[in-house]
Amino acid sequence: MNTTAEKIKKRILVKIYTIWFIKRVIPLVLIQILVLATALKIFAKNTFVSKVLQNASLAADSGYWAFFKYLGLAFLNTHPLTQIAILIGLGIGALIIRDITRSLMTYKSMWMRK
Repeated sequence: MNTTAEKIKKRILVKIYTIWFIKRVIPLVLIQILVLATALKIFAKNTFVSKVLQNASLAADSGYWAFFKYLGLAFLNTHPLTQIAILIGLGIGALIIRDITRSLMTYKSMWMRK
């Protein structure tokens, strides 16, 4: 049976975790979203995406090596600003995947302890 002290403790802990989440997690997520949106905007402005995808499908028909060669040469022949935007997008994507993996592993380990 829950006593009044346990209820108060639980209520205080929920408030503390909520404040921590708002102060620590939300700003990081907002910064990641802002940087990714800016990189995608720069990328879309400097690249004709439908032509790149059309040419990529043609290269993919020739085999894996031709596809990766096309990707590498397409990247090297773009504007430096577009290259930076692609690298930023890939970096943020890697960070997001890392964060999701960490969260899932933490969630899994919490359930395994019980």
